[in-house]
Amino acid sequence: MSNPFSKIISIPVDTAAAVGKPVLSGGAELADFAQKQLTALVGGAVAGRYAAFISYSHADMNVARWLHRAIENYRVPRALVGTPGDRGPIPARLRPIFRDEDELAGAAELGPKLQGALTRSDALIVICSPTAARSVWVDKEIRSFKTINPDAPVFALIAAGKPGDPDTDCFPAPLLFALDADGDLDRGQPLEPLAPDLQKNDRNIVKLKLIAGLLGTPYTSLYRRDQRRSRRIAAGL
Repeated sequence: MSNPFSKIISIPVDTAAAVGKPVLSGGAELADFAQKQLTALVGGAVAGRYAAFISYSHADMNVARWLHRAIENYRVPRALVGTPGDRGPIPARLRPIFRDEDELAGAAELGPKLQGALTRSDALIVICSPTAARSVWVDKEIRSFKTINPDAPVFALIAAGKPGDPDTDCFPAPLLFALDADGDLDRGQPLEPLAPDLQKNDRNIVKLKLIAGLLGTPYTSLYRRDQRRSRRIAAGL
């Protein structure tokens, strides 16, 4: 296979600047650039990081397991791989995804394992339900992630319940308000989370909407290319 970086690396510096190509001045910079490009071409998060952290109530374990597998197993359409996304070159895969299966009922804090995973995650996905809205641990995970990674995206999906309903509200409070410097809810800055609803939409649609957000590409673009690929595969059977 040809070297995917050869065209960029071999461009003279003055020519590269003239055409808007990256100008690589040192070995460390070149290595960092190569690592990012290789990540996009091969797939996966940068070494030691997670593409996303899934926060959920253990009552929604089945949805969390499905979502974890669905995202990690998804192959991004080839035409999108390496193209610019909102958060850098679009990778071939979104992996690894962090999902904790341990019960936290006996713990007072999230602990170093979860804190470390939140710190090393590029995005947060919250599985929303009435149980999740009441979960102390989902609340803590959202607050912690938003405090540690204030510029990172937070996504949500609805597994059960109805937003705003007094009996079945499904959004944890930290999704509904910004946080102040102390990590407390700033009720003067309400938020309006957008979340695909598994009760109303096909699972494949929900999956693609979340993946499009993680990739930083428009949903319609991903959906069209995904459908095109599915038709090609079906035609070849």
